[in-house]
Amino acid sequence: MKKAKSVIASGAFDTPVGDEKPGPALPGKAYEFTLQARAGDRLTVTTMFGQSNDLFYAPDDAGIALFENGAPISGDMTGRFHLWDAGTEVNEEPGFGPNQAPRQAAPNTGHSERNPVRRIEDVRDGFSYPAVEQVIRVTITPRTSVIVTN
Repeated sequence: MKKAKSVIASGAFDTPVGDEKPGPALPGKAYEFTLQARAGDRLTVTTMFGQSNDLFYAPDDAGIALFENGAPISGDMTGRFHLWDAGTEVNEEPGFGPNQAPRQAAPNTGHSERNPVRRIEDVRDGFSYPAVEQVIRVTITPRTSVIVTN
């Protein structure tokens, strides 16, 4: 990602707030990170739907514009996120599949597939998935800084 011309910065979040080591953000937990942005910057965040084979939450391809009319955006951004299927592993029933992260013996143990990345509502696998807002919440809180130099 860092080599892509349109990417200014990239990083990873893996330790829930208040925890001392990386791990899943179980119910009631959260990940938090800080970034610096200017008008025209966009944010893309991806996080796995853990009770799946290869599903993840992310906004559309363009990401989230961090400024509107020159002012930083603020508030709940969950509605801008979708559940996506990476298309790399055959889907199993959410929360029950033996090849899903919480239950698999080792990474990449499920049956492989080669499908394009697509929104879960465009996938016909016969399973039901929870609404995005039932699983994650994404909030942006702008902070302003004043820098005084001599």
